[in-house]
Amino acid sequence: MINRTWLPVLLGVVLLSFYALADTDTGWPCTDDLACQQELGDNGDQYYCSPDTGTCFLLDAAPPAPAPTPIVQPVVSATDLTTLEQRVSAVETNIAALQQNLNSIISGNTVTQGDLTSIKNTLDTLQQELNALQQRVSALPQQVDTKINTVSTGLAGLQQDLNETQTQVNSIEQDLVKRKKITRFFTYTFFGLLALAATLGVMYYLNRRSRTIAPEIRNYITQHIQQGKKFPFIRENLRKAGWSSPDIAWAYKETMKHNYQQYAQQRPAAALTTEAKTPDTRTLPPDTKKMWSIGIVTVLLLIGIFFLLSGTVGKAFFVERYRNTSSGEIFDFVKCTPPQITTPTGDACCTDLNNNTVCDATERSVEELAAGQSCTDTLQCGSGESCIDGNCRTLGSLYQGSEICDKMCNYYALRITTSDGEEYNLKPKKGSYTAAGALEWKVLAMPNHCEGEKAVIPFLITRKEPGKIINEEVVTVHEGETTPVLTHPGVPDLSFTLTAKDIRELCS
Repeated sequence: MINRTWLPVLLGVVLLSFYALADTDTGWPCTDDLACQQELGDNGDQYYCSPDTGTCFLLDAAPPAPAPTPIVQPVVSATDLTTLEQRVSAVETNIAALQQNLNSIISGNTVTQGDLTSIKNTLDTLQQELNALQQRVSALPQQVDTKINTVSTGLAGLQQDLNETQTQVNSIEQDLVKRKKITRFFTYTFFGLLALAATLGVMYYLNRRSRTIAPEIRNYITQHIQQGKKFPFIRENLRKAGWSSPDIAWAYKETMKHNYQQYAQQRPAAALTTEAKTPDTRTLPPDTKKMWSIGIVTVLLLIGIFFLLSGTVGKAFFVERYRNTSSGEIFDFVKCTPPQITTPTGDACCTDLNNNTVCDATERSVEELAAGQSCTDTLQCGSGESCIDGNCRTLGSLYQGSEICDKMCNYYALRITTSDGEEYNLKPKKGSYTAAGALEWKVLAMPNHCEGEKAVIPFLITRKEPGKIINEEVVTVHEGETTPVLTHPGVPDLSFTLTAKDIRELCS
């Protein structure tokens, strides 16, 4: 049995044990609380000296309440709440039992070794329960964060797709605006030049009609000619008097014409004297060279305006846009006016002068296929088929389908790279060319396919030479694949490939 004087000490030890569970042992030796505070409390932390260990303990401040998340609040399931409530109830039960033991010790004034062991075990159990609860609470935000990150990643991908689509739309709009500005500039330029040429022509002829030579100038030139003076001498004297070289040459020619006409008529000298005193108001003949120059410039301007207007107005095709009210998808339909017809791909017009429903540019002679022979041109295939990867088939046959096909998918944008080092972000029915247009390529539109099937990307390859098409075929790839090397019979050094780097799809 323990003396009553030891009871307060024992209670203090137990209470300090409870208190120390939440504090940190620094290991710093001490004799009292003041020593710990003076030696370790520089940063405003609170320390005390434990008489059991003889070391300083750091008082752990209660952690601040976490700030509410502005975007997503952590969600705790009903199962998690039930588990936490059960564990909290168990801890409360243990605390109640411990409190009962302490009350028994205080009332009985007796403490045994078994009682101390029981108290220590209870404290250990409480500490383990508290640690487990802390780990559980810490794990819940991590799980919620993981789910939030997954959703955020998906949203970021959708936002990226939307941004790329918006970029393509902006690029197309900018291109249309640029073309309109160029067309407007050339139109205004041609009309301006035409008006300027007409104005200059009118001014020139009005100036020519009112131009006369003064009698004193004609007499001056005539006198020097009679004295045997040459044109350079006369020109130099008149230039010193302020005349320009073109005016001197014109006055000299007019004087020579006038003197010759008088000599031919053999008029009397008196008449010559009288006529010399009368101003010459005859109309000058037009300048033939300048008339031809102005005429040629005017004709060229009219031809340029004709070609410019023919390229900007009176188009042979019209594009009508429709929207599917159920899916929201937009479709463009091309309508052509005779003699234009719609191309096989349905996205442009071509000329059909012989009215055989075949584009004149694509009419060419092809070899008939033998049994088992691979095709090299779409014209070798039947109606509705194309020469795809050396075989005559339809685009729809490239997909095998699936037993379970809950969703249908199709691509709406692609990123294509070429062996020329170029990169294109485009949509179906768009493409480009290489070798100065000798080889053209275009991404064809595909029918929908079942979700889970790999998207097939068909490239329409058109080989040309000046004035005609050599052949057309279709080559296909999947995402990440590269086409076989494409060549051209008229360009021996051409080795061209296309790679489908990235494919964007929508499923519904």
